[in-house]
Amino acid sequence: MGLFYLAFQGSEVAAQSGEEVKNSKDISRGIIIGLFVIIVTYLVVVFVAIAGTHADSSSVESLGKSKEGALVFSSLHFMGSEFLFPAILAAGIVIALIALNATIYSSSHAFLALARNQSIPTLLDRISKFGTPSFGIGISAVLIVIMALALPLHDIAAVADVLFMFLFIVVPFAYRDLQRRGKIAKNSWVLSIFLHPYLTGTIYFVLILFLWNVSPVGVLFGGAWLVAGWVLYNKYTQVEEFREIDSAVAY
Repeated sequence: MGLFYLAFQGSEVAAQSGEEVKNSKDISRGIIIGLFVIIVTYLVVVFVAIAGTHADSSSVESLGKSKEGALVFSSLHFMGSEFLFPAILAAGIVIALIALNATIYSSSHAFLALARNQSIPTLLDRISKFGTPSFGIGISAVLIVIMALALPLHDIAAVADVLFMFLFIVVPFAYRDLQRRGKIAKNSWVLSIFLHPYLTGTIYFVLILFLWNVSPVGVLFGGAWLVAGWVLYNKYTQVEEFREIDSAVAY
């Protein structure tokens, strides 16, 4: 279930490539095709792992105890495990590098969009001669390295959870605001219930509170990051917004 959640969340990476595609329809088409491929792949891999793993206890129980190492554990119980085991380890490393590449790509483009909107210092909207936001990529890499050195992986995952859940709290409020301004059409009453800002916000806020039992350090670190963003907005972004409004007023 966690993998499915990440698969749907990862669609934002495709959306952030909007400036670099020739046909904007390729983005929505790519998201739908990507989700289809991911879902089919996950279901096939899970089915094969559960059906083909024969251990001392049931396959489901054995794979559950292995947690993130379930596929590696499963590979040891298949024919040709001496080749399958190192192949899956190598594939895991490649996938981790792909995920890291997508994360840095996504975060640097988020920097780019925020800087262009003057929500963060405009220094981060620089584009290098290679056509990439190199400065944003460098900042992203530095932040990732600092996080990796400062906190255990367990706490880093909790920080990411807090930030993602806060992101999901903000989304329905932004969606409702776009509707109010007539930018998008009104949705059905069923969708309105599921996208109700206060309902969604309450659910994710409760989930963040539950995370305290998993990693208090991660929740505190994530909360501190959000507070830092709020301070940056009040001390920098709002000032820039008012300055831009003042310069645009014609008497």
